[in-house]
Amino acid sequence: MMLSCPRQQWLLFIFLTLYGNSLFGNHSVSTSAVCSPFIIESGCPTAFVNILDPGIVCTADDPFQLNVKVTGLFGGYEIRWYGSGVSDSTGWFEPAQAVVSQTVVHVIIRQGICTWSDSLRIWLVMNPVASFELTGMPCVDSALTLQWTGYAFGTSDWQWNFDEASVLYSPPPFPWHVMELTWSQPGSYTPGIFLDYYGCHSDSFVYPIEIGIYLDTPEVRCALLDYNTIEIAWEPMSGASEYVISSEFETTVTDQANYSLQFIPDNTEVQFEIYAQGPMACNVSPTAIISCATLDYIEPQFFIPNVFSPNHDGLNDRFFIQANSPVKTIQSFQVFDRWGNMVFGVSNVSPNEASLGWDGKFRGQPVHPGVYAYRAELATIYGTIILETGDVTLIR
Repeated sequence: MMLSCPRQQWLLFIFLTLYGNSLFGNHSVSTSAVCSPFIIESGCPTAFVNILDPGIVCTADDPFQLNVKVTGLFGGYEIRWYGSGVSDSTGWFEPAQAVVSQTVVHVIIRQGICTWSDSLRIWLVMNPVASFELTGMPCVDSALTLQWTGYAFGTSDWQWNFDEASVLYSPPPFPWHVMELTWSQPGSYTPGIFLDYYGCHSDSFVYPIEIGIYLDTPEVRCALLDYNTIEIAWEPMSGASEYVISSEFETTVTDQANYSLQFIPDNTEVQFEIYAQGPMACNVSPTAIISCATLDYIEPQFFIPNVFSPNHDGLNDRFFIQANSPVKTIQSFQVFDRWGNMVFGVSNVSPNEASLGWDGKFRGQPVHPGVYAYRAELATIYGTIILETGDVTLIR
């Protein structure tokens, strides 16, 4: 290529720029030229111009001032910069605006009609970008595939944090190849990565993930049975936040480990279906089925005679209360004469015990035949109290 300046007294400066895909790969060459006035007859001093090498520059670095060392010149001179990443002629360099692998900067020193120049290829390195995704079912003991979505050189320093996960590399074990991560416990995890390439580093990247647990079938039991209430219960399940219970009477949701169904008839069997679910669970649990029944209600019944004859003939010699099984206890049983004096009394005794009844005596002496009043309080297995009053005739 033929390059020339318009007049003989102008100097032609030729700059060669290398292009390539990497720092050490194949390159191509481009040529640029600057014509500077120089009067050969007048002569120019010998000067040395050297751009100071800033070293490795990262694309994410802050802008900075380029510097040049000039020796052999006295007095003032003009400095002008240009090239890839140079934002103005004062030499303000913006790494983010430069072209990686094409970062050549030039400086021209002018003093009067004399011009000197230098060029420097800046080692500009692109900052890595850390990013990945996890795909798959985020559950305990389930492998999640890590897919790299960032940008980095393979020779970078890959600083992984797998946060307690076991890791399986697909061959060969390079960081940008497929990896599988598995957690053995449910919970919140933050795997991440940090990259460094010749001092140019990425931001720290983390990938928050919730690892859930598979729910088994709830183990349900009939916990409390009453005459109009059924309570079922189960062990709390890890990963479950609520339980859905269905029966012919209703469907409800609870976060407790028990459930009561009330106001149903006695001697009634009810089938319950229960399953667990929750935001940390990987599934809705299988459904448990259980049948429970209310107790059979038996009406409390009792018999208090209206006559007895304590004559030691073995028939009706004692005045006592007879009752069926729902009557649990005689809390009190009192007998009074016509003047209101209590001639007999017992408390907290069982029914159907003749030996605990009244034998017709008061203070060890037989009382006169006649009509006597009584008052009885009977406690049932249902938690109720039956109050009964009446009179009995004593004959001899």
